[in-house]
Formats: sequence, C-alpha cells, structure tokens
Amino acid sequence: MHFSIDISYTLTQSVAMSDTKAKIVDDVTRLLTGAGVAVQAARDEIDNVVGAHLESFLSQKGVVTRDEFDALVSLVEKLRAELDALKN
Repeated sequence: MHFSIDISYTLTQSVAMSDTKAKIVDDVTRLLTGAGVAVQAARDEIDNVVGAHLESFLSQKGVVTRDEFDALVSLVEKLRAELDALKN
C-alpha cells in the first residue's frame, strides 16, 4: 500500500488563512485609528464650545482677564505716584 499526501492544498489553505487574518487585523487597526481621530476631533470641539461659553459667562459677570487686571494695576500704581508727587 502506498499513500500520498497533498501538501500543496494544505499550504495554500494555510496561506489563505494567514492572509485573511492579516486583512482582519489591518481593518481593525484602520477602524481604531479612525475612531481615535474622531474622538480627538470631538474633544477639541467640546473644548472650544465649553471655553467659549465660560468666557461669555465670565464676561457677563464682569470678570476681567489677567491682562486687563495687570494693565489696571499698572495704571493705579502710576496714578499713585503722580498723586504722591502732587502732595509733596
């Protein structure tokens, strides 16, 4: 009795399975990358909207920015110096 084994079929099937797995992994990687980009874009949009609403709220309440505050402090210091000079 003599048996022959068809190795070519087994190798072809193995390569096909390997290619299929590689394609699935590639597709999942692309999907996750796209999801990451979408999440980052959503986060940026939320930051912009919340920042704009917070800025508007603080402006309505009369809260000044740090730059405006520093400018007023500088002006007050200058006016104090002038007032002291006039008193002397």
